[in-house]
Amino acid sequence: MSAQQIFDHVPLGAIIRYSDGTPRPPERHRRKLRAWESHNNTGRLVRKQTGTRVGETTIPAAITLHEGDFGSKA
Repeated sequence: MSAQQIFDHVPLGAIIRYSDGTPRPPERHRRKLRAWESHNNTGRLVRKQTGTRVGETTIPAAITLHEGDFGSKA
């Protein structure tokens, strides 16, 4: 699903999982694992901002995700 489709069809508060399709590196490769996690994670959709035009400058539409653990730790 593209960012445009998320903007058009997904409601605020929805959980979105995103991935670049690469395999997860082993735990011992901490730097590689942190980089992988920044491209393969889950986030809650908290904001949709429509595109706007300011003078001659066009600002594209944007979405904001908050990353984190959304399950209960009971």
